[in-house]
Amino acid sequence: MSICYELFLEDIGVGDKSLATIAKYCTPLEHLNLKLCKSLTDTGFVQLVVGRGRTLKSFGLVFGESLTGVSLEAVGFHCISLQTLLIESEFINNRGLLSIVK
Repeated sequence: MSICYELFLEDIGVGDKSLATIAKYCTPLEHLNLKLCKSLTDTGFVQLVVGRGRTLKSFGLVFGESLTGVSLEAVGFHCISLQTLLIESEFINNRGLLSIVK
């Protein structure tokens, strides 16, 4: 088990495989920054949120074309301890945003 509470991966090539590893091994993860990580897709992101969403308290993310409302809906459903969410995107839709607000 890895003891990793904070992970800042800004502007690097994090992909689906890396997110799956983080979800599996970074069990106490509370703070995650994935801003400007252009290799993210819904598949890997949703896997990360399903695996670590309950422990995440803060999240930083820039949504590109490869992440859709599906990812936001996963955040809304699985990140029950979330206190801070920083999102930058021109691709956010109402459905994804409403799922986070609820």
